[in-house]
Amino acid sequence: MRPLVSVAVAVAAMMMALLSPAAAYKPSDSYLSLRLNGQEIIGQWDVALRDLDYAIGLDSNNDGDHHLG
Repeated sequence: MRPLVSVAVAVAAMMMALLSPAAAYKPSDSYLSLRLNGQEIIGQWDVALRDLDYAIGLDSNNDGDHHLG
């Protein structure tokens, strides 16, 4: 290959590698909603079950199923 073509191919490969989205791991989503009702604050916290399991151990028998209730 000619040197100019080699440089162009190397630059194109680096750009594709840097601009491609990384899909290796998506962190869990957690949402906190707050609203004011007079002098009362009402809140709701939505947390993924896998995060709750990690934090407080919802899956006590480690079978991968979460049984609530």
